[in-house]
Amino acid sequence: MTHNTHGFEVEVNEHDVVDKVYSDITPRIQQSEWVVKLKNQAGEEWKTRCTEHYAWKAADYIIELEKKVKELQEEINEIRN
Repeated sequence: MTHNTHGFEVEVNEHDVVDKVYSDITPRIQQSEWVVKLKNQAGEEWKTRCTEHYAWKAADYIIELEKKVKELQEEINEIRN
């Protein structure tokens, strides 16, 4: 980088940047309505110092079931094709 010694501002184009691609970052999976509601309920009740809340456990279990259902649907689609 050269230093400006003339007392004038050097014009910099802030929009002239190279977009970075982060291939090692995977987006979070969109959670279903029930999972979000259960986690929100557990979070609200956690404020009153409840630990290992049933709603959080239920939400985690639903996530596992949803993943399993998705895997089974993909297997069914592979068999049909």
